[in-house]
Amino acid sequence: AMANKVYGANSRPTGVTVDGKLGDWSGTVGVFSGEDDSEFIGGWNDGQAYYLSVANQFNDSWRFIVDYAQNAQAGDDDFLGYEWATTFNAVYEEDRFGTMATLIIGENNSSTVGRGGNFQSIMVMPWYWIIEKRLQAVLQYQYAGASEDEGIRTNKRYVRGEHSPGVNVNSGYGDQLQTLYAGLNYLICGDNLKIMGGIELSGLDTAIGDVDTVTYLFGFRTFF
Repeated sequence: AMANKVYGANSRPTGVTVDGKLGDWSGTVGVFSGEDDSEFIGGWNDGQAYYLSVANQFNDSWRFIVDYAQNAQAGDDDFLGYEWATTFNAVYEEDRFGTMATLIIGENNSSTVGRGGNFQSIMVMPWYWIIEKRLQAVLQYQYAGASEDEGIRTNKRYVRGEHSPGVNVNSGYGDQLQTLYAGLNYLICGDNLKIMGGIELSGLDTAIGDVDTVTYLFGFRTFF
């Protein structure tokens, strides 16, 4: 949920990025149009958003990445939905075991009462190769919090979906979210083609009460 938040909803903004590498260091700088619409090429009349990423391959096992996004949007079509955000990432891999940890902090820019203020999150995801490069077990824990009652939001699907009979989930808005996921990945052609299955427990604290859910997931994923 928090990765989707800092990514910027479901937008595909127009922009340009430049990548560079020097030894064990690499980085990216970018500027994007602040216009959020369905056009293939967005305009530049609603301000811009700026992006910076710096990574270090510390050794064969450890990699560290820092990302920063700054919103300088001036119109109503705000594709980011927040003022700024920073993520600190650490990735460790050794033989069959690996883990990734991410810390996120940021500031909302919503004028809606209860949806401003700051937000923060921590995610830890260890994995283990049961069959190397073929069958992978994954665990993931995520905590997210906000200074205001509706400063964070769950993903659109599942928890925010239609619930019967008449369960009010406050449209997925709250001030604290915790999720715990466990699953298996079966890789057919690396990460380019794989089958995924798992179960997730989640708890959302909202202004009108708490929401606890169990979600079962099964998916077939591909990208080229």
